[in-house]
Amino acid sequence: MGQLDGKVAIVTGGGGGIGRAVAQALAREGAKVVVNGRTASNVEETVKLIKSAKGEAIGVAGDVSEQGVAERIVKAAVDRWGAVDVLVNNAAIGGPVAPLGKEDVAEWWKTQQINILGPFLMTRAAVAAMRKRPHSAGGAPRGKVIDVSSGAGRGWAGDLLPYRVSK
Repeated sequence: MGQLDGKVAIVTGGGGGIGRAVAQALAREGAKVVVNGRTASNVEETVKLIKSAKGEAIGVAGDVSEQGVAERIVKAAVDRWGAVDVLVNNAAIGGPVAPLGKEDVAEWWKTQQINILGPFLMTRAAVAAMRKRPHSAGGAPRGKVIDVSSGAGRGWAGDLLPYRVSK
């Protein structure tokens, strides 16, 4: 038995890298995992890896910074398993790599949308679902929101200014 048996987790940015590793680790601990990422084929690969290890997972592709995607991801979790217990906000992009003043402003802003607006929208949608769960003895809703961050936000990150600002 795993520490997360019966829990439902959502992992954004789960199509590869850290997000894929987190999704697989949650599944190994018994969580049912909703894997999200912008690229459907990457999301499906993570789902396949989890299922091949005898875990439970579904994939929901989409950009978490776009209106309605967060609600669609949470709805998929609730429709399939009845709840959301854990949200891991991992989705992020590095954005344009350019010296200050040379970057593309639209690309810079898209980085902020994915890295800042995305976690906000996901948290808002997931917490709404978490509040519907039975409360703990103290009355607080059950559930956990985990925001993946980066050391790039604490110091010089060269020409990765949009990433640094958002993390």
